[in-house]
Amino acid sequence: MSNPSDFVIENGVLTKYTGPGGDVIIPEGVTSIGDWAFDDCSSLTSVTIPESVTSISDHAFYGCSSLTNVTIPDSVTSIGDGAFSGCGNVSFIASAEMQKKLTDSFFVIKNGVLKEYKGPGGDVTIPGSVTSIGKKAFSWCDSLTSVTIPDGVTSIGDSAFGSCGRMESIVVLSDLKLTKNMFKTPKWGSETCFELVVTNDPGLLPANMKPLAAIGFAEQPDDPKSERGKKHLKYIKSNAAKLVKEAFAHPALLQLMCDNKLLTPEVTEAYLAAAQEAGSAELTALLLDYQQNKLTAKEKTKAAQKAEAREEKVTDFVFGVEALEQLQGKVFVVTGKLTTFSSRDEFKACLDACGAVLSETLNAQTDYLITNTPDSGSAKNKKAEALGVKKLSEAEFNRLIGRQS
Repeated sequence: MSNPSDFVIENGVLTKYTGPGGDVIIPEGVTSIGDWAFDDCSSLTSVTIPESVTSISDHAFYGCSSLTNVTIPDSVTSIGDGAFSGCGNVSFIASAEMQKKLTDSFFVIKNGVLKEYKGPGGDVTIPGSVTSIGKKAFSWCDSLTSVTIPDGVTSIGDSAFGSCGRMESIVVLSDLKLTKNMFKTPKWGSETCFELVVTNDPGLLPANMKPLAAIGFAEQPDDPKSERGKKHLKYIKSNAAKLVKEAFAHPALLQLMCDNKLLTPEVTEAYLAAAQEAGSAELTALLLDYQQNKLTAKEKTKAAQKAEAREEKVTDFVFGVEALEQLQGKVFVVTGKLTTFSSRDEFKACLDACGAVLSETLNAQTDYLITNTPDSGSAKNKKAEALGVKKLSEAEFNRLIGRQS
């Protein structure tokens, strides 16, 4: 129960809350909650507003980060700008009419364009009336964690989600194409990173967001037989060999791959090697079960035949046995396309013949990074430089093992 001395009230206006926080009941007789009245009261957990209150002023509960429940009566007729900004985990106990009034106060919408968001943050669903999200509409909303963009939104302005430092996911329910500029950080802003991105078609996303879409699809339950599901499964199956890091960091993605049989025998072998290298008994068991019970005898036989053919081909072009001694036990990682090897599997067979190892993970234990674009500035090239991993082009590798062109 709140103590009357916790409130500074002047002519019916609650101008300042001075209490310890927790569950607060505002006294009867208060007609308005003033500007910044509960500003940055991080210990505040719930608020009950009496029916005598008719207005909540600008930034009244700004930055109350622990606020989870607010009871608002229908007597409230006006809600000020940013009244609940920074209250990322808040839920409102109110009538449907009041819920609509709150939504209207959170979103500044003009002619279908969302100009600005002034709400508490947390998980936000943009109203269906919005057709466009304007420039910097959500910029600096540090309490925003997730946004659902409805079908009907056709464009998003630059920096719309810039500097949303706690953003975890963006769910796109339309055929909207995302661009990097939407997440561009305004001057003095912090970087924005997303764990999940969900869209109807991963093909509409920039290349760097497609793996995030795969994670998002795996972690957001959906029907794999739906049009959206089919498009995501097609992308994941085609790119499974490149999604090892994502699949291990988000086991739901690996489980999705196994449940929908998206891993070929060759890719399964690569995943198993990576799981064993990482020392993950749980993932190793999952992959062994998949290999033994999901792959057919025909698929296994075909994969074995391909492996045998690769090994035979490798014996035809590996020479200079003396030079190979230095590669015993060395760990290689490949980035980009190979040109003198028909596939990474063939390259792996070559390394096997040399007593070396092909890894999917670039780390301090990696000895060589095979790259045909060492100066491209790609993430793996930069990481190799930071770790002191030696970079080799395919041509240099072939000379190293004595392979004749």
